[in-house]
Amino acid sequence: METNKAPGEKGIWTKASIRTARSLGYAKKGSQYPGKKKSEGLRRWLRAFIDDREEVPTCNWSTSGRSLIDDEDFAQEIHAHLQTLGPYVSAEAIVRYLDTPEMLARLQRKKTISLPTAQRWMKKMDYRWTLNPKGQYVDRHKRADVVDYQKRIFLPAIEELEQRTHKYGKDNSESGQPSGTRRVVLWYHDESTFYAHDRRRTRWVHKSETAKPYAKGEGHSLMVANF
Repeated sequence: METNKAPGEKGIWTKASIRTARSLGYAKKGSQYPGKKKSEGLRRWLRAFIDDREEVPTCNWSTSGRSLIDDEDFAQEIHAHLQTLGPYVSAEAIVRYLDTPEMLARLQRKKTISLPTAQRWMKKMDYRWTLNPKGQYVDRHKRADVVDYQKRIFLPAIEELEQRTHKYGKDNSESGQPSGTRRVVLWYHDESTFYAHDRRRTRWVHKSETAKPYAKGEGHSLMVANF
């Protein structure tokens, strides 16, 4: 708390404390003396601190006129808790977190916050309900061991099998497999795979989160094929 007047000048602490209270947002609209009540508390804390340097004011979690989430330390605590839940965080998680006996006692509350309040807190903490950020598609098809398998085993096996299949030309010509070999029929089919987490495309995304490469498939899958 700083002033522009010389020390000892009358009213210096009062005016400085009022300016400090107003700069911190403790100025009720329509009040005849905005910041006056909070400035009285500031002066009381300062006098106590001057008398005893160990007398440091503690945070009152039940502040009125301001939201709990405006406290940076408290907001960081909520954010840290959400990070432990993985990518799919929710406003309901905040409601449940504050509904524990420990948090209710600490915040001096009888019940937790409402869901709409938790949603407003999410926005204040720079979360947005949006599509899951996606980067480049990754399925590891260029991995060294996969490429080696394709070249040494899979492609040679397919080439050998194709020699024993019936082939049809554009002019309806037909050629069979070499004599003395057993005919091979390759079955090609369409398939669709449904994953357990397919539908989870929107969630609360923090502004600091960036797109990441994602692997094919999430969770258990169900494949539907048509031959």
